[in-house]
Amino acid sequence: MKLKRCSILYAIIKKAKEKGSIAVPAEWKEGIDWETKFVADNTANMENENHRLKRGFIYYCYAPDEVPAGRENMAFYKYKDVYNAPKYWDENSTASTVKDFFLNYLRMAMFYTRDQFYAYYPKDKYPLISEKYEFMLSYMKNTYGIDLEGIAKGPASKE
Repeated sequence: MKLKRCSILYAIIKKAKEKGSIAVPAEWKEGIDWETKFVADNTANMENENHRLKRGFIYYCYAPDEVPAGRENMAFYKYKDVYNAPKYWDENSTASTVKDFFLNYLRMAMFYTRDQFYAYYPKDKYPLISEKYEFMLSYMKNTYGIDLEGIAKGPASKE
């Protein structure tokens, strides 16, 4: 149920962004070093200040329409794929894993609750990721009335 809910709502939000009804705010890129190559190793150098997680580059979260054939269960999955920082923001890049930074955070925020997100990306360890995540939640709710955490939690259960 959660996958279907998030897939439908994500498609609507993505289309609204493509049509310009939802804008990426100028300050969204602030605080991210888009030029310096970062350490992308998923196991080593995790404490290096240039490790991608320390620099705010969360793992790629597949959109339902991007899932590789035969891997349908990977929609909204946190895929530990490698990025190249200067290309991460470039929507015209031909690299297969380089997607929109804004939409990647949006997918994470709408599929994973705060507790789930911070279990994966602890605030004290990844303050820039925390800052971007909280910005995303606040921006979408205050600007467009879209409660991404509410989407992640789903409807309240009736007891």
